[in-house]
Amino acid sequence: VTPEIAAQALEDIATKPAKGASITPTLVIEVVASSFQLAPIDLKSRKRDKETALARQVAMYLIRQETNSSLAQIGRELGGREPITVSSACKKIANTINNNTYLRQKILDIQQTL
Repeated sequence: VTPEIAAQALEDIATKPAKGASITPTLVIEVVASSFQLAPIDLKSRKRDKETALARQVAMYLIRQETNSSLAQIGRELGGREPITVSSACKKIANTINNNTYLRQKILDIQQTL
């Protein structure tokens, strides 16, 4: 390892924002809602139609992945859902993206936007 390589590696670490530093739950909700052509308020509502429920679950998953928010905080952001609901949604999306290339790509696109 040369000093130049070490300096470059340290520079990359120092300039990269910490996980969750600039991404907020509100931002994730707005970007996910837009991606699914819904209003952010729909994700916080009690609507249970398939499209809204999927978008809400994706938002829960991404907030968990991209921020330091707890399950309880995520639940409060999305209409007062219980932490177990958030946990179940995160597990469901994590399992689904292994088999569903469309959803995996949609989530990657949202992450790029964030």
